[in-house]
Amino acid sequence: MEPQVNKILSRLGKAEKTELKSEKVELGLVDDLKKQKKKLDGLGKKFNRAIDNFNNTLAMARKDYAPVQAEFQDFANQVEKYNQQGQKYLSAIKELGLDPKDQREYSENDYKAILAMFKGDFERASSMMKGIRR
Repeated sequence: MEPQVNKILSRLGKAEKTELKSEKVELGLVDDLKKQKKKLDGLGKKFNRAIDNFNNTLAMARKDYAPVQAEFQDFANQVEKYNQQGQKYLSAIKELGLDPKDQREYSENDYKAILAMFKGDFERASSMMKGIRR
């Protein structure tokens, strides 16, 4: 019977060793998780600060956007008004029987060049405003 007892005891010893090895592995995994959590905590704090900074910058940009939008709208209205006045001017010149291209001040070419310049400025400003709104 003693050989059987020895056999049983040797098996119990192996079982205890196996349990200890698995506990060491589990403890090692827990330590790895703790280390990773600590890294994530630090990165999370940095990320939150970056988000806060971004939100503050965005709030300032939104605050600055309203006056820019108002100025842009005023500019657009004035370009349109210039165009309307120019068209009236050219029509009046033609009604008088004069050639709009031969006028000393504000010939048709002058008017069109100035309008093209304003419209180019308007297009650039319009593109910029669309980019800001996004």
